[in-house]
Amino acid sequence: LYASRILDRRGRGDGATHVYLDVSFSMNQWIQELYGALTALRRHLHPEVHLFSTQVRSIPLAKLVEGVRLTTGGTSIECVLEHALDRKARRVLVVTDGYVGKPDSAQLERLRRAGLEIRVLLTPEGWRPDLEECAARMEQLPEIPRSGPALGPAALATDTVTAAVVIGRERTA
Repeated sequence: LYASRILDRRGRGDGATHVYLDVSFSMNQWIQELYGALTALRRHLHPEVHLFSTQVRSIPLAKLVEGVRLTTGGTSIECVLEHALDRKARRVLVVTDGYVGKPDSAQLERLRRAGLEIRVLLTPEGWRPDLEECAARMEQLPEIPRSGPALGPAALATDTVTAAVVIGRERTA
């Protein structure tokens, strides 16, 4: 989608960013592209991806290539935040359409005390209000044309400006 050199495509391989991918039914139209994009960015991510709906289920990042999708159908951010806190993650990327419910005040306080950095990547036309209080940064993917030349997952992954921002790999001069 956009050509950029902000993200070092070789990656650092430290796996610091934990990805929580919304696999609820409302994400159906985006799953294939998002799986492809995350696979392309694997050197920048934790070796497991955490699929969530109303529960979190972790799978090896390599399983995304096979299209593994474990979902309960609905969506809740509470299970994501508890899972990230339990794992003592430093940096989290939540990829969602945003319809996840707001975290309660006690959970927000635990996030602040733990110093957990939450970045959110919304699908086009995603819903911001549910995650505004807990997100350190929130970005939205551009609309992906559904007709004409097929762009596919590789094109989504080449939106390296967005990818660098959301996974926290901005290069400093």
